[in-house]
Amino acid sequence: MPPPLPLPLPPPTSTPPPLPPAASHSIGAPKTPGFFQAFPPPAPPPPPPPPPALALTASKGGLAATKHRLQSPIGLIVASVGVTVLLFAVFALVCICFKGRRRKHKPSDTKIQQCSSVTKDGPSAASMQQKQQNVTNSATVAADNALNPSSGIFTYEELVIATNGFSESNLIGQGGFGYVYKGRLLTGQDVAVKKLKAGSRQGEREFRAEVETISRVHHKHLVSLVGYCINGAERLLVYEFVPNRTLEFHLHENRQPVIVWESRLKIAIGSAKGLAYLHEDCSPTIIHRDIKAANILLDMRFEAKVSDFGLAKIFFDESPSITHISTRVMGTFGLGPFFSHPIPFLFLIL
Repeated sequence: MPPPLPLPLPPPTSTPPPLPPAASHSIGAPKTPGFFQAFPPPAPPPPPPPPPALALTASKGGLAATKHRLQSPIGLIVASVGVTVLLFAVFALVCICFKGRRRKHKPSDTKIQQCSSVTKDGPSAASMQQKQQNVTNSATVAADNALNPSSGIFTYEELVIATNGFSESNLIGQGGFGYVYKGRLLTGQDVAVKKLKAGSRQGEREFRAEVETISRVHHKHLVSLVGYCINGAERLLVYEFVPNRTLEFHLHENRQPVIVWESRLKIAIGSAKGLAYLHEDCSPTIIHRDIKAANILLDMRFEAKVSDFGLAKIFFDESPSITHISTRVMGTFGLGPFFSHPIPFLFLIL
């Protein structure tokens, strides 16, 4: 068998073949030719992690800083103040909401009827105005009220019956305000019914003034208001009946016996006590502004009772150092001669 023929070798070259880019830039890459030069060298290993001692030291430092901040007195004070302010704000908000809700659900005042009774405190001007707007007909009132006049609730029909149809025989007085009639209620109580002139602005003002003042006062020497009634444009006031008429009647009427000195002194003292109560002991203070003999009623024992509060004025300032100055002339012309003086003047009421 003949020997194998030798393979022809490539001719030698003067320069070796170029290396791939990855191999040429790699450090320590093998320079031997062959098929190993076609594969790039492995990637460099990642950097080693920090030593455990350093990481533990950093972690301990952060915890120490956090603990220091929490234990700082300034931080504790700020936190406590913030919590306190927040609690107070929440409490105030709850109180405001509760108060507003309570005010919203507060029961409204009793609806004013056409003919209403007079309480001790007396109705206000607003209630009187509401009463006038709500009045349409006074004929419909409960029967129990009709049988109980002491409650102060009267209908126009009740007062018509009590005064016998406002007859002339029951007329006991008259003036610029209207007429006064004697009446008797179903219980047998005698009363004086003042019927103001219908549609008069002065009568309306006097009606409100009477109700707002007399209903506030209760005194031995002041006439008592039993009740009142509003019927459309009609305004009626019901007083206690004082049987011995007025001081003016006993002083100036013909064929009347002369009042003895003891009775005159008793009348003067009683009138002064009534006025002193209005000025000093009544709250709020009430100024009558129309004191005269015709407005002082007498009972059978000649005890004086001040009446007719149509021109009275209420002062709500109860300070003892307050004085009232008025430039408006009030009262009856002739009782004060200086009323006719053209120069403005002042009333100083202590």
